[in-house]
Amino acid sequence: SELFLDSVYFSNWLGKKRHSFRTSVMIILTQKALDITIVKFILVSMDMFVTVLNYLQTD
Repeated sequence: SELFLDSVYFSNWLGKKRHSFRTSVMIILTQKALDITIVKFILVSMDMFVTVLNYLQTD
């Protein structure tokens, strides 16, 4: 996805050790999508959940 590509581009990958970076990318690619259900009917994607948490931390 575009978000993944942006994350890789801005991840300071030139400054990281090759093996460590490759391992991190493999972990990210093999993770299953996580959906969280709130109050038994509101489905929240992991991206939305992280966005909300980041927003709450900035206040």
